[in-house]
Formats: sequence, C-alpha cells, structure tokens
Amino acid sequence: MMIEQGAPPVSRGPIEGLEYYADKKADQLFVIDNVSNKGYTWSEVYGLVCRMDHYLQSAGCTSTDRLA
Repeated sequence: MMIEQGAPPVSRGPIEGLEYYADKKADQLFVIDNVSNKGYTWSEVYGLVCRMDHYLQSAGCTSTDRLA
C-alpha cells in the first residue's frame, strides 16, 4: 500500500478527505489488492466508500455507531 505524504488542507472527516484526493489525484494508484492482484485509484476508492456510506445510512446507522 502506498502511504500518501501530506493531507487535504482542511478535512471535516474521512469521506471529505477521500473526496479531496479523488478530485486532485483521481487516476493515481491508491490501493493494491494482493489477493486479486488489482489496483484501485483514489476515485474508485471514493466511489466505493460513498456507496457503503449511503447503504449504512439507509439502514439506519449513524456516525456514532460502531461495528461489533
């Protein structure tokens, strides 16, 4: 996994931070899945996180909920 140097100028939360990188570095490789030998870009990871966030919110989860 590549470790990004620096951070978004102002981040209100993890999704906003991903949004920054998805916009500024959309095509840059972010995550490499060693099992399936596939790489994901910032924009792909942002899309996956947003879909999961939408799913959890529609299921009634809030930002204070924790996985058990």
